[in-house]
Amino acid sequence: MQGWGVIYDISANRIAERRLLKKIAQDHNAKELLIWLQVDTETAKKRIASRDKRKSEDKYSNTISKEQFNNYMQLMQSPADENCLVLSGKHVYGSQKTLIIRRLNDMGLVENTDIKIAKPELINLVSRAQVQAGRADLSRRNVIIR
Repeated sequence: MQGWGVIYDISANRIAERRLLKKIAQDHNAKELLIWLQVDTETAKKRIASRDKRKSEDKYSNTISKEQFNNYMQLMQSPADENCLVLSGKHVYGSQKTLIIRRLNDMGLVENTDIKIAKPELINLVSRAQVQAGRADLSRRNVIIR
């Protein structure tokens, strides 16, 4: 039987939150990998200030105050004794993808490193029923629910 892959694209910035996610993975015999994107404080502030709700990548991003940002930074805990891949948030997508695929290959989760993965962006999830009924244009989607 083939296993399932699960990706949590969330802000799990506290060690306790990540331990809970790790326990869920262990309870289901799944391997876990934390991907920690690092970016300096000034770049993070600039990115928050330049958010534009008209852009698809910013549509669901919240605007936060300077005080909220500072509180958020104080609560953040860097990885410690975790299966973690640290990536620079300033690297281009292609180099980030290569490092992630290489790590997944090293963990035995993918068989080859020449995998085509769409660049993350807002996507439409498609159910199997929609695909079978011919109601989904798969050329426009990069995630399918099976």
